[in-house]
Amino acid sequence: MITVGINVVIQVVASVRGMSQEDENLSDSGHNSMNSLPPYRPPFRPQLAHISASMGHINTIGSLDRGSKVAGSSGVAMAEMAMSCRSMATLSRLAPYGGEAPPPYELSFSVEEVVRDLEERLVDKEHELKQMRRNLDESEGAIAQVFEGKQRLWEKELEELKHLYAAKLRQVSQHAQHSQHALQLQLHKAQQEKNRLQDELDALRGGGHREGQGSLKGTSPTLEETQWQVCQKSGEISLLKQQLRDSQGEVTSKLSELFQLKTQLRETRGELQRRDGQLDMLQTALQGAQLRQQEKGGAEESGTLESRGSGGASGIDMWSSVERLRAELLLERRQSEAQATVFEQERQTWQTEKEKVICYQRELQANYLDMYHHNQLLERELYQLRGGGGTLERKLWVDTFQTLTPSSYLLDEYSGFLQT
Repeated sequence: MITVGINVVIQVVASVRGMSQEDENLSDSGHNSMNSLPPYRPPFRPQLAHISASMGHINTIGSLDRGSKVAGSSGVAMAEMAMSCRSMATLSRLAPYGGEAPPPYELSFSVEEVVRDLEERLVDKEHELKQMRRNLDESEGAIAQVFEGKQRLWEKELEELKHLYAAKLRQVSQHAQHSQHALQLQLHKAQQEKNRLQDELDALRGGGHREGQGSLKGTSPTLEETQWQVCQKSGEISLLKQQLRDSQGEVTSKLSELFQLKTQLRETRGELQRRDGQLDMLQTALQGAQLRQQEKGGAEESGTLESRGSGGASGIDMWSSVERLRAELLLERRQSEAQATVFEQERQTWQTEKEKVICYQRELQANYLDMYHHNQLLERELYQLRGGGGTLERKLWVDTFQTLTPSSYLLDEYSGFLQT
């Protein structure tokens, strides 16, 4: 029976350890959701040192227990539970005595307390387990709620994207259908136009070919005459182009000469202004000398003849230099006036020539336009005479007209230069 009690005690200790290990495993599995809970420390952990009590004392406990219970060979479960409880109570009492046997009279008061203590601890364990499971369920519920909320949000976004792309797909398909319909309509119209033109071409080839052959024989002299006129007009155009180039070169040379004359006139005016300044300075000096001579007239009359002769000589020299400068200034003025007159005459001449050139170029332009319209008429007549069998090079006439059109850039530059 003692051995059975020891085994029961060991089983109880192992069960308590298993429960503690299970609690730790549960706490580890719910660690992510239960970080805010305080760490769990089981209140009851039996010390293995208590089991090292003397076997003699355990035998004494076993003999006392056998005397208080009914002997039987069956060994009911209640007797074994009571035995195990008493053994646990005895083991829990060994620690205060340092491994020595406690007094025998204490055993009668500790069995019920030990049982009650174990029951309370088991109830506490159950409460703790329930609390841990509840916390774990709550954390799992919160995680599930967050996941469900995200899932609903994702589903909503997915639905919106589906609707958006469906609308875009419908729009693109409608646009493609409209484009296809428009292309089909244009293709149908083009086919109808092609058929109509083919019919007209067949009709013209069938009915107009014979008429064209008959009329071509009658209009061949007219065609030759028209070709001769075209050649003649081409020669006239070449001659007019040569005349235009010559007139432009002449205008350019006249412009360069006019620029040189204008530069000379500017230099002459500067020289005239410089001479005017010198003349003013000399006149001022002469007037000052005359005033000084008038103030000192009495003193000079009372002076010696030699001093009078020297003063008269200096005044004569100054007067002669002034007269010489006046003569030079008058000559320069006359020369500048003559140059201005010549320049004005040249300007009037160039103005007249410019007007003549402008009128001549306007006449040339009018002749070009008349020739261009006449050539168009001739081309149209040639095309009609040939019955549509071929086309003349109309682009050649257009290019010729564009190259022969007089540019007004040179005339504008020339007129602006004359105005300055």
